[in-house]
Amino acid sequence: MRDKCDICGTTKALEYVDFDDGTVMCKKCDKKVGDQRQREIESKHKYAYYLNKGTNTYVIVKRGFSWPAFFFGCFWMLAKGMVWWAIGTFILLAVLSSVFSGVAPVIILIAWIVIARQGNEWYAEHIVKRGYEFKKYVKKPD
Repeated sequence: MRDKCDICGTTKALEYVDFDDGTVMCKKCDKKVGDQRQREIESKHKYAYYLNKGTNTYVIVKRGFSWPAFFFGCFWMLAKGMVWWAIGTFILLAVLSSVFSGVAPVIILIAWIVIARQGNEWYAEHIVKRGYEFKKYVKKPD
């Protein structure tokens, strides 16, 4: 991975994400970097900002594995307002655990790992459906 602007060639270019459209820019030449470079930069950022223009509020969503989702599963979903996800997960796990009672702990552990790995992504999709719009990726929240 190179730390160099595709346009001006500077190796000391500081990237930032434009709040209006999410593009990654070189701070020195103020030009949009290529798609490959943008993906490299975005992969370093651990949080995503979502803005609701109607209420002018924002939500910060961590990217990647969610320890709270791993430990609290359905309760984490309820706390995030994902009621149907929580109900569906609970019913699915109850049915699978009763049908495959001998391996129920393994099924539950696998489900909790999946929830933890995908939970933040599901939450981001959930808030987009509720009127929020992706704005930018950041390394750490303000």
